[in-house]
Amino acid sequence: FDHDLVYNVLHGAKNSEHALQFFRWVERANIFEHNRETHLKIIEILGRASKLNHARCILLDMPKKGLEWDEDLWVLMIDSYGKAGIVQESVKLFQKMEELGV
Repeated sequence: FDHDLVYNVLHGAKNSEHALQFFRWVERANIFEHNRETHLKIIEILGRASKLNHARCILLDMPKKGLEWDEDLWVLMIDSYGKAGIVQESVKLFQKMEELGV
């Protein structure tokens, strides 16, 4: 599988559950290594669906996969909590982002 294919499948997924299942399947099957863009896309999808715990776990697991965080990933996660009305968690994530030097 190439990055364009995986990104496009995620982008075209009809619901967040299918997107998450696909994201995890290609990774577990060792047929694809996710990159920054596929992580950003799944975090966006899960954030829009208010599946914030899943999105947060995916974000926090990135360094274990050899991927670096960047500001866009954290801002997307912070924004998702804010849009869900969970402002305290947005503030905590912002503080964590600063603490980690992102």
